[in-house]
Amino acid sequence: MISEEKREQIAILKKKIDEVQAEYDRAKAMQLALKLVINGTYGAFAHPKFVLSNSHIANAITAMGRDVINYMLKKIETYFYKEWHLDIASHQKLGVEYIAEKDGKFYLLDREGSNIHYPHKSLDAMLTKLNIFRSDLTAENKTIGEYNIQFRRDVADFSNVQQIPKDKPIIIYGDTDSIFCKSNICTNDGDYTIEDLYNKNTHEGSAGITLNGHESVNCKEKILNWDENKGIYYATVKRIIRHKVSKPKWKLKTKSGKEIIVTNDHSMIVFRDGKKLEIKPSEILITDKILIIKDK
Repeated sequence: MISEEKREQIAILKKKIDEVQAEYDRAKAMQLALKLVINGTYGAFAHPKFVLSNSHIANAITAMGRDVINYMLKKIETYFYKEWHLDIASHQKLGVEYIAEKDGKFYLLDREGSNIHYPHKSLDAMLTKLNIFRSDLTAENKTIGEYNIQFRRDVADFSNVQQIPKDKPIIIYGDTDSIFCKSNICTNDGDYTIEDLYNKNTHEGSAGITLNGHESVNCKEKILNWDENKGIYYATVKRIIRHKVSKPKWKLKTKSGKEIIVTNDHSMIVFRDGKKLEIKPSEILITDKILIIKDK
């Protein structure tokens, strides 16, 4: 028989679970709604048939998105290059997990005693489910709050964190737009396909790990670029990334015969009704003019 006290505890726990689930569902619905509004707003202002079409607003939306991403990259890199090795408080919270028992069930806790996995009826069930080997565990006999700690699991060693060298890249992958490997790239050392430019620079070494299945190399060449203020100039390349692409691709071809193959998340610069727009390939009209470099 379940005691009245135990039933009350179960009822309180179920109520808490329902409250957390409701909060999660609301937060998820809000972020999806906000995403829909922002995407829809950009698409409306960028579309010439919209009654309030305004290319400047559409460009401002995409520019703000890029600014936010750049801000995030800057803040993260600043922290890990300059502050991470000094953040002892964070190091002390990482790298250790506890297996604890409470009321006949087993829990996985972080260093401070917060439950990070749902409870299991037996220790063997927990170890099997989480793919933890007994050889990874060290016997521990203490309590954290209402939990009886039985084992300690050292996930990683943060006892001697060193400063990250500036030349060691910290990878934050913020975009997934791609162009076809046979696309021509104009460099200060001549013209190459992007595939040939990648292969040419393999001896320059890896430029760091990106997403699974992605490879990158350093690039010593500069590539032809355009800026409203600078005009045409050669810009340095941070790295070249190659990866397989399964998503739909777009082939854009100009009247002069130039063409390029890109994924739809690769923005293109076009001129429409005398205005410069930065839009997706799917939004390009047959009357638009794409920014290209004229042949000599």
